[in-house]
Amino acid sequence: MNLKLHRSFAAAAASLLLLAPLCPRLAEAQEPKSLSPTGAEIRRLLESDSLTIVGTDILAQDILLQAYSEAGFEPFWTDSGNIQELLDLITNAEEHGLNPEDYGEAAIRQVLSGTTGNEPAPKVAQTDILLTESLLRYGYHRRFGKIKANRLDPDINFRRESFSNQSPGTTLRQALGAPTLEGFIDVVAPAGPVYRALQGWLKQYREIAVAGGWPTVPEGPTLRVGDRDPRVRQIRARLQVTGQLQGGAPAEPDGFDTALEDAVSTFQRHHVLEADGIVGRNTLAAMNVPVSQRTDQLRLSLERLRWVNQEAADTLVAVNIAGFRAFFFKDGELAWETRAMVGKTYRQTPTFRGEIAYLEFNPTWTIPPGILRNDTLPAIKRDPGYLASKNIRVLDNNGREVDPSTVDWNRYTKGVPYTLRQDPGPNNALGTVKFIFPNP
Repeated sequence: MNLKLHRSFAAAAASLLLLAPLCPRLAEAQEPKSLSPTGAEIRRLLESDSLTIVGTDILAQDILLQAYSEAGFEPFWTDSGNIQELLDLITNAEEHGLNPEDYGEAAIRQVLSGTTGNEPAPKVAQTDILLTESLLRYGYHRRFGKIKANRLDPDINFRRESFSNQSPGTTLRQALGAPTLEGFIDVVAPAGPVYRALQGWLKQYREIAVAGGWPTVPEGPTLRVGDRDPRVRQIRARLQVTGQLQGGAPAEPDGFDTALEDAVSTFQRHHVLEADGIVGRNTLAAMNVPVSQRTDQLRLSLERLRWVNQEAADTLVAVNIAGFRAFFFKDGELAWETRAMVGKTYRQTPTFRGEIAYLEFNPTWTIPPGILRNDTLPAIKRDPGYLASKNIRVLDNNGREVDPSTVDWNRYTKGVPYTLRQDPGPNNALGTVKFIFPNP
């Protein structure tokens, strides 16, 4: 997986440093009376048309110009402890599914190599700018994610808003003056329990990859408790690698016993499969996904969480579309979860956020045109009693009820000149409670 950097980072990076409205050439209005050689070099570099230092593009050049202007163009990175903390953050970026090289790790180590504490102004200036750019980029990715979500899907409307009106210079000084840089980033980019759990899985799967991954289970007939098959040994080995199966070798290595059935059920729950303890086609396919692909899925999941974590409320409803689950969090704790139905691949459920406005109890359901055309109409043609079995009434354009037996449904393929509405009740597709959150 390669999540490429986008130039839009430069425009949006203000959100990390809690910026007031940008003033790209603020330095001209706040010019200090005199500059040190290092300060003059910092200003010269940041006022150039574009800036690259040791092969690293400085994407937030205007932001940095504002921050350094507030500081009289003097260096920020005068404490070697801060520099080491930043290097530690970058080195450990992989724990968040990020790539240390995106933050100029090699470039920073290159400019720091051989330093004696008495470097010429050009080197000090370049090093300081490179360190500030690295911190800004890393913090931005930790808070908002590396990719702007709505570039992948225009329906995604997660916000990327600053969380203070402080100036960039003030916030940068706060970061460098905090007890630890890591602690400062953790405050402005909170992770949460789900994020930390994914980090744990990512660490475990990377360790599995280093150890050689897991064995592939050959294709074959469905296996269940009581069966005997040489492939059972490989299933055992596969589940032992990821921890679903514990203990030593069984008395019958080729026998599918109840302990293996329980382990298969646990594996199935982890992968949102029907937990029946049977190794069929879908379970076998999930077992044979390479560890490298699972690692990439975890990295992508961490990225998606960064899109939403910064604006998530303590009390919310969240839907895991890929996992077919809905969750209710109250005061930051998981209070309830349930299964959820989502759209098919070719009619996908959109990913977005919205404010719940009100609830409707015992709702009716007006069948949307797409579902009516693709699902309901074919069902009516196959079974004339379908509408009655689902408590669905047929209404004309004036809202009058129409006897469905008087309608020639076979004449319609696309547009249907009727409204189909399902009455409230235990079989209503919307359930007992309908959550209304108006959105475009």
